[in-house]
Amino acid sequence: MRGDYYTLSKSLGGGIAKASITLIRGSRYRTDFEPMHSSTFAKDGFSTLIAGKVIDLLEQNDGEAYRLAEERGNRLLSELRAIHADFPDIVKDVRGKGLMIGMEFHDQSDAPRRPSGSRRTSSAISLPAISCAHIPFGSSRRRAP
Repeated sequence: MRGDYYTLSKSLGGGIAKASITLIRGSRYRTDFEPMHSSTFAKDGFSTLIAGKVIDLLEQNDGEAYRLAEERGNRLLSELRAIHADFPDIVKDVRGKGLMIGMEFHDQSDAPRRPSGSRRTSSAISLPAISCAHIPFGSSRRRAP
């Protein structure tokens, strides 16, 4: 699947400068768009320079950064899907592509609360324990708050 519009923002400035960009497929571009909507970062050569360098870095080595994002994303997705399989009553879904991955959780509003000071059993896990888990990219998984 290929999009007609792509928006890149905060990461494009490398954490140094404000920057965002919208890439539009040529067949979808409207010439009257630019005069009306291109002044947000006008007269900011520094941010434009930083954004250009970030794009150069992404494109270098024949797009190696994109391949790495896909590879690491696939490994992360695999680990998160294993957590989903272990805790299907908590994790509703895991989806995404590359490093843009999300977990959807079941509503836990009505879940029984643990008494203060009680220990969690191995079959119970809370939302903070999943969201703060350290997931190494090895042969094992570790879930820890």
